[in-house]
Amino acid sequence: LLRIVFLHVRLIAERAARVVGLPEIRPTMQSLDLLVPSVLHTERLLLRELTMADAPALFGIRQDPRVMRYIPRGTPSEMAEVKTLIATMAADRAQHNGITWGITVRGSEGIIGTIGFYRLRKEHRRGEVGYLLHRDEWGKGYASEALEAVVEHGFKAMEFHRIEAYTDPVNDASNRL
Repeated sequence: LLRIVFLHVRLIAERAARVVGLPEIRPTMQSLDLLVPSVLHTERLLLRELTMADAPALFGIRQDPRVMRYIPRGTPSEMAEVKTLIATMAADRAQHNGITWGITVRGSEGIIGTIGFYRLRKEHRRGEVGYLLHRDEWGKGYASEALEAVVEHGFKAMEFHRIEAYTDPVNDASNRL
């Protein structure tokens, strides 16, 4: 696997404050509150909480072997598996262990993919980002646009210091992101 790392570079003023011994007052990631889902907006996309109404679209996306080719999970064989997955994602958010957004094109209700943070290491202020996108939406720049919004949210709102993404070395499209 190839690891892509986004590092948060602090402002020079913040570093200077630490050098002269001023206390840095920041909420700890230990208190990260994911109970209220964030809705993220980009020029063309709306990233929102997944609901059970998204199960049929997510089932279709995850059934495509080309979409799942580089994701180390099998394709679902029945809708119940996807509903369980959505419930697990909601439970992860409720337990402050991860957050997943449904990717929608502005003006459209249905999801075209998902993106989110998982494997949070609160003590190290880091998380991993992962995504998947319906193959009909590949090559339109949606993954880049969603990733940029989520990474910005991770550094600014969630106060990550480090965000990682693991990709298969032969997955050229993801490696270009």
